[in-house]
Amino acid sequence: MKLSDPITYDQEARRAWATPYFADVADRPIYGSSEWAALPDDDRRKIAAVVVAAECWATDRDELSQRLRAELEASRETAQAEWDEWRAANRPAITEANKRVVHSLLNPSMVELGRRLSMNEAERVAEARRARPGDRPREPIHASLTTSQSGEAA
Repeated sequence: MKLSDPITYDQEARRAWATPYFADVADRPIYGSSEWAALPDDDRRKIAAVVVAAECWATDRDELSQRLRAELEASRETAQAEWDEWRAANRPAITEANKRVVHSLLNPSMVELGRRLSMNEAERVAEARRARPGDRPREPIHASLTTSQSGEAA
């Protein structure tokens, strides 16, 4: 078996094997505690504490994916409810902010208009040709398109 292979086993068989080791031991210490460490290795209480710890670990592993799924779903639902509540409470402000953004995008400022009007023809052409975010990279013009009929470069 490779380490990456999932571990499969019979949970009921595991629990049936483990239960007799701790079922009738009432005063077992917590595994790893100083009280547990002071017990002799063959003491039933020490063995019961180890088996209980192993069962806790195995049970945690058995139920981990279901618990995580439930926690994530609850967290998602809470976050969605908080977002919906915030959005409803702030709808007028959001709408107004969106209107201002659209207005500023569609209507250039006076400074921008003044800049555009003060440009000469060559500057306007250069500005129009300027690369902008999202533009495709410029491809070189094919040599056959830049030569005239007589073979001279255009």
